[in-house]
Amino acid sequence: MRYSEKQIISFIRQHKAGVKCKAICHKLGISRATFYRWRIKYGGLEVRAAKCMLDQEHQNTEHKKILEKNLLELEARQAIYDGLLLHDFIKSGGSAVRRRRTLRKHASHSKQVIIELRKKI
Repeated sequence: MRYSEKQIISFIRQHKAGVKCKAICHKLGISRATFYRWRIKYGGLEVRAAKCMLDQEHQNTEHKKILEKNLLELEARQAIYDGLLLHDFIKSGGSAVRRRRTLRKHASHSKQVIIELRKKI
């Protein structure tokens, strides 16, 4: 069964008031580990603060999903761009050595940008 933040905070308050952890856990049908995890997470919070914290956690996960999606999009665009760049070099002629050097330099730079973005996640 899932309990609301308000209920969890009230269970923690009961424990602080002197009710044994074992009795609370038995009544709720949860393990002691779950209760202590709740106590760590919600221990000093009021209901309003707990809701704000959960909203922020939710927003953070949403932002991480958006960032990951944008990184994948960037990688896909970079791959397309690299392919177009290679195609342009092949069409334009020029020395093969110069083409390889330029492509290596470009690929190295784009990989660095992606690596730096991933570190920021």
